[in-house]
Amino acid sequence: FQGSRGIENLQSFDLLDGTILYGTSSGSHVFVGPGSTTGIDVTELQLLNLVFNDTVETYRTATIEPAEFWGFDNLGRIEVGALPSFILTPENPLLSIDNIV
Repeated sequence: FQGSRGIENLQSFDLLDGTILYGTSSGSHVFVGPGSTTGIDVTELQLLNLVFNDTVETYRTATIEPAEFWGFDNLGRIEVGALPSFILTPENPLLSIDNIV
């Protein structure tokens, strides 16, 4: 995010109704060493949440928005028959972006 300037740029882009899609260019299950993988990064989602100040919008940016953009009907949703994008904890994920794994 390049510090606060990156957050400001994304906020400006969002105000102009730009489409922001969270994603990774590494895939979600690439082994990079003991105890770590690449993919969804909670720290990046926390920063995105600073942009939107809304957990629902942050989750949409990381799930359904990219899935719809790329035409994947079975991704980005939490419903029967859809492939999972997140594993949810017992805590309410709408209360805090930190309540996801």
